[in-house]
Amino acid sequence: MFNIFKRRKKDKPSVGKIQKDEYAEPTKQVKTEQNDAKLSFDIKIPAGNFTVTAKTTSDKDKSFDNLTNLSQASDETKVLKSSNFEEKTLEEKAIDMIKHSALNKYYVLLENSVGNKTSKELADGIDKKIMQLLDNCGILVDGQEDTATKIAYAQKMFDYIVNNIKYDDVLTKFMRIANEKIYHENINKEILKEMYYELCNYSGTCLSDSCILAYIFEKIGLNASVIGLGNHAMVEVDFGDKKLYCDSVYERDIVDGLDKNAIAQGKGKGSGLMKDSSLMTERGYHKEFNFPKISTLLLANRIDEEFER
Repeated sequence: MFNIFKRRKKDKPSVGKIQKDEYAEPTKQVKTEQNDAKLSFDIKIPAGNFTVTAKTTSDKDKSFDNLTNLSQASDETKVLKSSNFEEKTLEEKAIDMIKHSALNKYYVLLENSVGNKTSKELADGIDKKIMQLLDNCGILVDGQEDTATKIAYAQKMFDYIVNNIKYDDVLTKFMRIANEKIYHENINKEILKEMYYELCNYSGTCLSDSCILAYIFEKIGLNASVIGLGNHAMVEVDFGDKKLYCDSVYERDIVDGLDKNAIAQGKGKGSGLMKDSSLMTERGYHKEFNFPKISTLLLANRIDEEFER
């Protein structure tokens, strides 16, 4: 899921603008192929030098996997300007495809919860919701807590997240597609949106889970950060002389009876909280990088927004 960090930096696009392509030589070529619910054709028209591609699919073909090919659509979806065709931006095409796929429910939830909130609004909203969670769990931090108390608070909040928030691996795919093809957000704001989405809808990803837990642990007074493990994320807590790890997704699978291997090894409730590095290595994970502190990330988003103004 973290391949997104390796993508090249792109210019900030403007909605409604499609980059110009080199047009083909003036020729006319028509090719059709029909098989029940599928129709495709390519037309090259001498007068306008436009290329038109149209496709229709049956319901069973409306899969969100097709959305990953949207980056190629910019070269194939120039629409003929006539009464028979309606010109749409790449963003509008992406939204249309999402609305006719299994991902539509995520789009609706994202629009209803996150909407067009600014970075500052997201950061302020996350702070407010985190404080509500602490209050709901009866945790009042005054800065005088010893290590044992901090760990007890961390365990209480960890259990709350595991028991009350659903892990959704499809949501991860949707967030990557939506931010890349529709919203064009930078990675800092993407993380804020995932955190805010989870706190609003009580459904999240390994990344949003880990970011929320790490931020809660910071609030409690622990030195916590999120680590990337290739296609996974978990929380690292630095106690100075040792580092311990927390994996809420792993914990859920054990509590729900889904991780048969872990259960066969005698793992039970609490096996994903404050464990040594074997929590990673036993499952073939290795730390690849550390995210910035979540408190720093929230501050950076606020500063970025002020700078843009």
